[in-house]
Amino acid sequence: MNLCFCHLYLNHCRNQLKVALSVLPCEFIAANNRRKTTMTRLFYVPGEQRWQDEALAFWARHAALNEADARQRAPQLAAIALDDAGKLQAVATLAPALITELQQYLLLFRCFVAPAMRRQGIARELLSFSWHETAARIHEPATYRFAGIAASVPAELAKQTSPDLVWKHSLFFLARKNGDGSQLRLRYFENVHIQVPATVGARP
Repeated sequence: MNLCFCHLYLNHCRNQLKVALSVLPCEFIAANNRRKTTMTRLFYVPGEQRWQDEALAFWARHAALNEADARQRAPQLAAIALDDAGKLQAVATLAPALITELQQYLLLFRCFVAPAMRRQGIARELLSFSWHETAARIHEPATYRFAGIAASVPAELAKQTSPDLVWKHSLFFLARKNGDGSQLRLRYFENVHIQVPATVGARP
């Protein structure tokens, strides 16, 4: 009987902790599963010139983008990940994109993580974080006309991630699987009106 009570109490504490973490406003904590000493803090920073400049230097340092592409993408900066020393380790951008087969405008999520910090779930955390922070601003002029966020998942990364139709962590669903193994995943914002074209799902 005592063991049962302890089990129930531990479950209650675990659930309370999940609730407490879920309501953090602008900072998520992502722990490295392999090295518990490494922590990553996520911040939502659209329009902040300081972090756009930092992103440019970050991309250049890791030869991630050529200069022209980097300068085009910098204004699209949405979220960043800092390590426990305050050093930039990942950046995420959101760019307007028309998903042609759906005829819907969404924000295209793209992310670059420093090589030494990969395979720790940082990109996954940034994806979920970016969705929640953007969804909270759905009525703002910069956001209201977009139905949700789309993420292009490269074939190599798709092999390492869950093959589920809906990712349990972020609730992004599989919208398209390409011939090269890459995926397009989407998550719509809540309470948006989605108009599906008549051609979607129609037989040829």
